[in-house]
Amino acid sequence: MHTNLHVLLVDDDALLRRALARFFRGLGWRVSEATDGLDALRCLDTTPAPVDVLLTDIDMPMMGGLALRAAALVRFPLLPVLLMSGRSQALPPGAAFLAKPASVAEIRAAALALIPPARVAAVA
Repeated sequence: MHTNLHVLLVDDDALLRRALARFFRGLGWRVSEATDGLDALRCLDTTPAPVDVLLTDIDMPMMGGLALRAAALVRFPLLPVLLMSGRSQALPPGAAFLAKPASVAEIRAAALALIPPARVAAVA
């Protein structure tokens, strides 16, 4: 189990966000939640614990996942970002993407694959 990893979940669908939060907390991860990209940027700027992976929906009001990814990478260039959507999307080069619906196991595996192996090993 990879305890002490920190995921920032960003989705305007509260039920999905809460379900993912419960799942990751059950694995021992620290979880921060945001309802849109602007909320997520505030969280990234103010959270005392570094975020290991940003998991975000693409289609959200205020600021969607693509704009969030761009803004987050300006602030934190090495931050792993996993984009998710139920619709096909034009993605920036090198962007990690997972199509919805995805199982929690698939989401966990995709998130872990983005985190540097040394960080994962450090908390295993």
